[in-house]
Amino acid sequence: MKAGRDIKEILKDTGSTYFFLLKIMIPISIIVKILEEYGLIEVIGNNLAPAMGIVGLPGEFGLVIATAMIANIYGALIVFFTLSLQYTYTVAQVTILACMMLIAHTLPIESRIAQKAGVRLWYTLFLRIIGAFVFGILLNVIFSYFNLFQNANVLVWETSYTDPTLIEWMISQIGYYFMIFLIILSLMVLMKILKNTGILDKLNKFLKP
Repeated sequence: MKAGRDIKEILKDTGSTYFFLLKIMIPISIIVKILEEYGLIEVIGNNLAPAMGIVGLPGEFGLVIATAMIANIYGALIVFFTLSLQYTYTVAQVTILACMMLIAHTLPIESRIAQKAGVRLWYTLFLRIIGAFVFGILLNVIFSYFNLFQNANVLVWETSYTDPTLIEWMISQIGYYFMIFLIILSLMVLMKILKNTGILDKLNKFLKP
């Protein structure tokens, strides 16, 4: 009987969380796709090009950063791989780029979710974008001053990415949303196990200070 109630509660919590996220992700995913189709991300990337100099990166990396911020890290990696076929970069430059992407990526979706959790939208955007550039500046100063990682970067893996059709994009999005559902379901199951075994209460007490 208790197991049945737990299953119903897990499915209910999973469903409410999942559909809450879908209401945010689907409209924003469509908007981002439109930006990509009309080349507006490339326009934003070109405008970011002058700012790349302050973090020691070449101007073309502006498109990589813009793609990470607006779309996602995976799309940004595709752009990076494409550029790497034409230009040579140092390990320091690639490290700075990667760290900035980790701080500021998928901003439309993640910032909107943070806003729903009570964090102001513009505060989130400011913190992550400015934070990425400040961290990039610090890394550039350290790498340059100590002459670290100035050797040429060597790719150990290259993508065979092709521009998807609209149908292929929709199918990939459905797969992406399904994976999110599985992740949420797994987290809800884990939370229920931690709660029923008393581990969650012990963690709360331990972390309370």
